[in-house]
Amino acid sequence: MTDTRDRTILSDEHRETDHNRQTPLVSILINNYNYGRFLREAIQSSLAQSYANREIIVVDDGSTDNSRAVAQSFASRVRLILKENGGQASAFNAGFAACRGEIICLLDADDVFTTGKVMRIVEVFEQDPGIGWCFENLPLFRQSHSELCPRDRHFAAGFVDAREAMHRGEFPADIESASSGLSFRRALLTRILPMPHAQSIQLCDDYIKTACYALSPGLALDEVLSLQRIHGANLYTNIAARDRRVTGHMNFLMGIHLQRRIPECRNAAMKLLCRGCAILAVSGGWLPCYRIEVLKNLRSMGPKLVLQSAVRTAVLIVLELLHLSRR
Repeated sequence: MTDTRDRTILSDEHRETDHNRQTPLVSILINNYNYGRFLREAIQSSLAQSYANREIIVVDDGSTDNSRAVAQSFASRVRLILKENGGQASAFNAGFAACRGEIICLLDADDVFTTGKVMRIVEVFEQDPGIGWCFENLPLFRQSHSELCPRDRHFAAGFVDAREAMHRGEFPADIESASSGLSFRRALLTRILPMPHAQSIQLCDDYIKTACYALSPGLALDEVLSLQRIHGANLYTNIAARDRRVTGHMNFLMGIHLQRRIPECRNAAMKLLCRGCAILAVSGGWLPCYRIEVLKNLRSMGPKLVLQSAVRTAVLIVLELLHLSRR
């Protein structure tokens, strides 16, 4: 026989289970490589979320510093995935394969979430069942979270449906965001991941963002939900200091693989591929194996697109040479 106290406990458990059933599970995927000095703060910001139904997965991409020890100090509150170094693309793939969430939020190990981040993202997706992604305008900080400066003063906040434009090869403007500002429905990411592995950051979140624009409407959100740390060793943020060849490799690889894997990206990917070819031809970063990859893609294009690609690449090479002569 169950007494009143037992019935109360069972009722509370039922309400808690029913509540969790009604709220979507959110996966926070933290990708890390040798950012042990920042990782603890990233994990703590994930644990401090006001939204309860979440899981936190840390993917360590073969770090050689104290990252493993930092992640393990959180015990069962964090799921740690250890892998050999393979680049950001492979870390995203590993985290997505391991997560169970209906909504996925990415977080770089050197960045942090504000306390209400996940709750707000869940609200965004619940308010509009038709969107598949939400990209934020991340403020930048160095030491203090209270000393923020906007990442993009021209950020075009609001509903975005760029599918028709992407079909024409036109990219949406003024929606610049970093990994830690990217959130997705699982159904959309399933169409994009896994993406091809590439060393370092040459195939990165830009691949995911470009595919998202072509596949689904979304929301550009100009709210302070995530903070991007600037510390001098950012792999991708410091464009001014980046070798021009890195930009060339990134554009080339995105163009090659998006054109093959996401038919909706065909024309936009062609433009990325042409730009990558032009930059690498002028900068001296062209690799012998790239010729074979380009030929594979050309075989899948019609004559009109092949001609457009050749003309576009030639024009971009001239522009690259002019740019180089003015430096």
